[in-house]
Amino acid sequence: MDKYDDGIKRALEFLAGKKENYKNAVKKQDTFWRRQPQDAPPLCLSCGLTEEQESWLPEEFNTKEIHFDSKKMLINGLRAAMTAASGGCEALPSLRANMGCGIIPTLFGVEQTLFEDKMPWVLGHLPKEKLRDMTSGDLKEGAEFNAAMEHMQYMRFALEGTGVPVYPLDVQGAFDTAHIVYGDDIFYDLYDDEAFTAHLFDLAEQAVYLCVDRCFEVMAPADYVPHYNHMAIPKDMGGIKLSEDTSTLVNADIIEKFIAPSIDNIYARYGGGYVHWCGKNMPLFDSCLNREKAYGINFGNPEKYDMPAILADIVKAGKVYVGGQPKEPGESHFDCFVRILRPAYKNGVFHIMPAYGCSLEERDEVADAYQRAAEAVRKGE
Repeated sequence: MDKYDDGIKRALEFLAGKKENYKNAVKKQDTFWRRQPQDAPPLCLSCGLTEEQESWLPEEFNTKEIHFDSKKMLINGLRAAMTAASGGCEALPSLRANMGCGIIPTLFGVEQTLFEDKMPWVLGHLPKEKLRDMTSGDLKEGAEFNAAMEHMQYMRFALEGTGVPVYPLDVQGAFDTAHIVYGDDIFYDLYDDEAFTAHLFDLAEQAVYLCVDRCFEVMAPADYVPHYNHMAIPKDMGGIKLSEDTSTLVNADIIEKFIAPSIDNIYARYGGGYVHWCGKNMPLFDSCLNREKAYGINFGNPEKYDMPAILADIVKAGKVYVGGQPKEPGESHFDCFVRILRPAYKNGVFHIMPAYGCSLEERDEVADAYQRAAEAVRKGE
């Protein structure tokens, strides 16, 4: 037995002791995603760990150390999962093989560079000539992708009986994937070579399908698909997260010509999901509101948006928002939750599922403030 095994065992026992909470979280989140009335929407609350819990797994490994080491990947995931379990609300703890957003592009044959102080990244790109001749049959699972599948299988076996699931790899949308594989020249070819761009988008979609299909083989999701150590999306609503960060860099015409169809194609295959991006692009937001099977939105930078107006549009479109919003200086937990919940409430339905973090000492106070805030919003206060 190596030095980590006892700590892993203790962490798994702690997580398993709260698995009834996770069943309740999944049930409440199911109600939320289906836009059904609730007294309060699920609160995805994460808290810090106790000194004893910190002592179980005192080391947190950098992204280079974990990339090809399943045990270290598991340890980092367990530390995060315990914070969600400690929140005691409706966050669903989950783990993933944290391989970086270049993991799908590796199916094209590119390699990620590993760093100790940041996530992996693709520094070398494939030339146009090579990509033009590629077909979906040329997409192959290499060493990195195989390692990701091995990590997921290792985690799933370790977590058996805890109620904590494994969630998919970092699924980038077709444009993000194409950009990572090809590089910045794609911004010229969007206009100068539309036939090649369409071909590259098709390849990127096929790579997404290969990745998600393989993830689902390992995960074997039945009723829901987990994400990001707090979410659970009903499987009959697809459950696919698409990251569209590169899409924030283009205009409405390009979004409607290339990006919107790729989102529709991917969601049509699986049944839907939610869209995430960092940065700000209102045409992208407006387009996603019009995507039939894009059921939810998540911003990496909500501070860049007029969130009350955004939430009003989301409510009007019959969508939901998932994720946190920054607490303002001097704002109480109660006032913060009222501000977040009020514009997302209509006709008995909350269209927002907040993610929130606090210290372990604040946990009960935060949970109470949340329930009171939801009640105040429902009563129109």
